[in-house]
Amino acid sequence: MTAKGLLLAIGVITLPGMAAAQQQSVQLRLNNYSHQSLICGIYYKIAAQCIKNRGSDDSIALGNRYDSLSSDAVGESYETGKLAGVSEKALLARSEIASREMARDIEGKCVNISVLNLKHGDVCRQFIESREATLNSILRQMQGTR
Repeated sequence: MTAKGLLLAIGVITLPGMAAAQQQSVQLRLNNYSHQSLICGIYYKIAAQCIKNRGSDDSIALGNRYDSLSSDAVGESYETGKLAGVSEKALLARSEIASREMARDIEGKCVNISVLNLKHGDVCRQFIESREATLNSILRQMQGTR
């Protein structure tokens, strides 16, 4: 099942039907997933723009791939955040905080993208590669099957 399909399945299972401790654990996992997905989405968006700035066809193609990763990650962040009970206002604030921090980290210059690559590159690659498994794990927990 795709990550989008898993999100739909998670959304169908209602949190209020769970025991309080299980509900709290699932909400925490969804909230953490949402936050990490947002961080990676913003990282990929900034990296995409820096890559596209190189101007070659290969750079533009790679930048477009990163844009797609960014869009998927930010979308999943908002979906899982809402399932975890995070308000729209808080989700927007998270996005603004992360964007500002990353812009400061590179001093607003793509020439400094290595700072973000070091800080987020490996973590985000691993996160993106394991997101389906992570969402499956959350779904199993919600179903009580761990």
